[in-house]
Amino acid sequence: MNAGDQAQDEVLHMNREFDAPVEKLVEAFTNPAVMTQWWGPEGMQVYRCEVDLQPGGAWCVGLLGADGEPRDVSGRFTQVEDRAIAFTWRWHYEGASDVETLVSIAFEHISDLRSAIHLTQQTFASVADRDNHKGGWTSSFGCLDNYLKDNR
Repeated sequence: MNAGDQAQDEVLHMNREFDAPVEKLVEAFTNPAVMTQWWGPEGMQVYRCEVDLQPGGAWCVGLLGADGEPRDVSGRFTQVEDRAIAFTWRWHYEGASDVETLVSIAFEHISDLRSAIHLTQQTFASVADRDNHKGGWTSSFGCLDNYLKDNR
């Protein structure tokens, strides 16, 4: 394996389609009142959500796990456009990796009632960290899908 392959192993790429207009999908990632309704993997509950939606603006989400322990995540926006956002990501809880990653999300209009997310998160400290985030995003996207179905 060459160095480029190893770096790619530490990058997460995910694509997911949703039965919702692209505007609702963008709002789900940028409006704190909406984010509190779905953000995080299944079994997690949002207790705090703040978003300063501008380049350089801070964001944070406080999550409570099933064990009642807080698992906060925060960062800063590096890109804010109509159909694309990017932000840094760092966990804040005991035992969390201290590596800051970058999440880039492009929102795609497919039809009036169908849209997609194209997410890239990089660069993880290890393949295990990447795979852990893949599981978290997969579960979170399930929560988002349920939120969108309930709020058509």
